[in-house]
Amino acid sequence: MFFRWSPAMAARWCGAGHTEAAVDIARLAGLIPAGVICEIMNDDGTMARLPDLVPFAQLHGLKIGTIADLISYRRKYDHFVKRTVEGPFESHMAASGRCMSTSNELEYAEHIALVKGDLSGPEPVLVRMHAVNIFTDMLDWKSAETRRAGRIHAHHRQGGARRRGAACAPRVRPSSPTS
Repeated sequence: MFFRWSPAMAARWCGAGHTEAAVDIARLAGLIPAGVICEIMNDDGTMARLPDLVPFAQLHGLKIGTIADLISYRRKYDHFVKRTVEGPFESHMAASGRCMSTSNELEYAEHIALVKGDLSGPEPVLVRMHAVNIFTDMLDWKSAETRRAGRIHAHHRQGGARRRGAACAPRVRPSSPTS
């Protein structure tokens, strides 16, 4: 049985299965991101598992890598979040700071962070993870049903008093070329 698998699909690392691993290993080796997978069967017709595969690999001079090994390697060495833009930012709510935009290549999502002051010190930093809502954030909606109104403004005031802090808006928009 054959399944169509494109390099774009492999680049997203959508799953942690054997098909994704075959394509990913080829990509990591600098080859065309494509792979062929097969199953090794035991003499009784059952699918061979890792304890069965170790002696098989030794007998035939093969190397074994698990999907867990591949995931561990990628977590250590792959960097899927890239800073795309950074620049000065001024607001009526808070003193000046920096605005940073990052792109998550796995989720095709863009995230924005507004940063005030130097965050590298040993003291804890006030950070607000903010789910963007156009009605309360941009239109200042005064509906009694929403308790979100003013939260981002309050956070900026607290950060201003402490002279440092960050407000993050995850998944502002898709950053896929097709969006």
